[in-house]
Amino acid sequence: MAILAIPVSLYTGSRDPYIQTFMARSAAGYLSKKLGSTITIGAFYFNLDLSLTLKQVVVFDKHNRQLMSVGYMKVRLEDYGLKKKPEYTTGRTRKCIVSTGLL
Repeated sequence: MAILAIPVSLYTGSRDPYIQTFMARSAAGYLSKKLGSTITIGAFYFNLDLSLTLKQVVVFDKHNRQLMSVGYMKVRLEDYGLKKKPEYTTGRTRKCIVSTGLL
């Protein structure tokens, strides 16, 4: 029962606007620090299919010029190689699919 309760509580907690704002600020701060530029994220939450939805994403370069502004972005990780591993890798290969939409 606890195995099911943990993912469900994490999912429902991530749908709360206050927690979304906290997660968005944390993710934007981490990415900004890692890349050395400014990144802002308005909202950030997980969907039932384990995809990640980002809203109001703005990315600036190191000279503070705007590179990208997206109203809606959905990132989905797909696992490949679970049944049949490619010859050139020793582990799982991940494919990241990003779909964006305009406001």
